[in-house]
Amino acid sequence: MPTSDSSQHDETGDMRDTIGRIAHAAKISRDGLNRRLGIDGYELLREIARGGQAVVYLAKRLADGKAVAVKILTDQGDRRAIKRLQSEAAVLRRLDHPNIVACHEVIATDHACYLVMDYVPGVPLTVLLDEMSIRRASLTSLRNMLDMLAKVCRALHAAHEA
Repeated sequence: MPTSDSSQHDETGDMRDTIGRIAHAAKISRDGLNRRLGIDGYELLREIARGGQAVVYLAKRLADGKAVAVKILTDQGDRRAIKRLQSEAAVLRRLDHPNIVACHEVIATDHACYLVMDYVPGVPLTVLLDEMSIRRASLTSLRNMLDMLAKVCRALHAAHEA
C-alpha cells in the first residue's frame, strides 16, 4: 500500500527523535560514569570487558585524543586487590612483548587505582570461541584459532617469566 509523503516524513521524524533520545541517554550515561569515577585527563566512552575483579573501559585521553583502555577495580575498597593491580602494572611496565599491551600510567588516589593501557580493537577471544562452538568451524578457522591461542600462550608465558 503506498504511503503519502507526509506519513513518510512523520516516520522519518519519529526515527530521528528516537535516535536523538538514544544518543542523549548514552551521553548522560557516559557523563555520569565519568563524574562517578572521576579520572582526570580521560573520558570513559564504554565498557569493553568485565572480569571477576575489574572492568575495562574504552577511554579517550583528553591531552591528545588517543584511544586507551582503562582497567578499574570493581571493589575499590579492597586494599589487596589494589596492591595486585599495582603489581600487575609493575610487571606490565617491564614487559616488552608483541602480544601484551603496554601499561602507560597507573593512577592511584586515596580510594582507587586505575591502569591506563594500550587499546587494542577487536573481538574478545571468548566471543570467538563461543562462535566456534555454536557453528561448525572450518579447518582454516580452527588453524587460525590455534595460531591465536599459541600467541596467547607465548604472551602468558612471558608474563609469568617476568
